Amino acid sequence: MPGMDGTGPTLTWMAAAFGAPLFRTRLPDLALRVALLGADAESEDLRELREVLDSVAPRGLAHRVGEVARVDVTASFVSSAIPTLYLAGARDRLMSVAVMNKLKRLRPDIVSYVLDAPHLVLQQARAEASALVNAFLLPLARE
Repeated sequence: MPGMDGTGPTLTWMAAAFGAPLFRTRLPDLALRVALLGADAESEDLRELREVLDSVAPRGLAHRVGEVARVDVTASFVSSAIPTLYLAGARDRLMSVAVMNKLKRLRPDIVSYVLDAPHLVLQQARAEASALVNAFLLPLARE
């Protein structure tokens, strides 16, 4: 769903302008905190994120960002009957809450929540996200 407010144009621009060179440079801690983890992230969270980023080749990361920016699955998303949970981060600097709102307009049946978290919602709001995922999945498991 490229071009949706809050994601597509930014990622497309980043991928085109920087591509692999962006990911060849070790991003400063501040950049990772601002973009992904939040200013209040623990040092351990930052270390784990670096470990994950270091495990993927820079060209691979650039390719993934480019693909996210280019792929358009709107038609499949709209026609899907799969139960969907969307957890948005109120402090997410990569995917604004506007993206969630557009998805809800396309599929009013999706369940969504905005958590006080940055982009890495599951990692930075573990307890709340886990409770919401469990509450979403338990009724489905009983069907």
